[in-house]
Amino acid sequence: MKLFLAMIPAACWMSATGEVLLTGILDGTLTGGMPKAIELFISGTEDLGNYELWRSQNGDPWGGGLGSVAALYGIYSNTFVYLVHDDQVAAFHSVFGSSGFYGNVIPHPIVSGNGNEGYQIRTAGGSVVVDQLWLEDPTYTYRDSFWYRVHGTGPDGNWLAPHWWTPGNDELDGLNAAGLRAAVPFGTYGQVWCGMSTDWNNPANWLPGQVPGANCNVVIYDTAAAFPVITNAPGAPAECLNLTLADSAAITVLSGKAMVVHGNLVQRDEGP
Repeated sequence: MKLFLAMIPAACWMSATGEVLLTGILDGTLTGGMPKAIELFISGTEDLGNYELWRSQNGDPWGGGLGSVAALYGIYSNTFVYLVHDDQVAAFHSVFGSSGFYGNVIPHPIVSGNGNEGYQIRTAGGSVVVDQLWLEDPTYTYRDSFWYRVHGTGPDGNWLAPHWWTPGNDELDGLNAAGLRAAVPFGTYGQVWCGMSTDWNNPANWLPGQVPGANCNVVIYDTAAAFPVITNAPGAPAECLNLTLADSAAITVLSGKAMVVHGNLVQRDEGP
């Protein structure tokens, strides 16, 4: 699968708590339009019971109509979680499998996006919008397709189009389960190294503002002011899932220290 790299956002921030990000939405093309799914990325540790999913169906107001607000649940740390239409969980697993973070599935009938539904993550009670995907707008933008978040962006309190990318409507037509798995970038969203200092363990060096864990993808651009120096002891190594180094970016692991890349290490010849 081709990795999508975007320019580094202008600034880093430190987050004292976890973050919940909407990172993708899929309008599947298996029989019956399956699977319909929303991907969340949990940065840090979060109790999803403190949040709700709100829907704008066919351009209607957020949360309008019966069944357009759904409670979330479960405690997760540095991992992906999938909200899947409640009768399409088997179809989701037929495409993505059920191992690793693809096993983190929350079934919900509210996940019915067919290309023009918008979704928000709100705090419980609905008073604060934490993140948003699409608008109160009936325009089809991901019919038989998907939206996916740009690395290191979010969460956003409204819809910010530059923080998302899509191949356009109908781009998944005709694909079987294996074809969908190859085309849809679920699980690839990456935390971006900002390089305020060389300390891997400082949340201020990351977008979003959390230190990556074993289920987190990491992207390090060659434009960072400083590159990470790993000082973690072998008993508590620095960890990530997949690690992408752009062009002349680098990581230094000091003698006697440790880092574990649980997935793939990729060095790119070109910049972002």
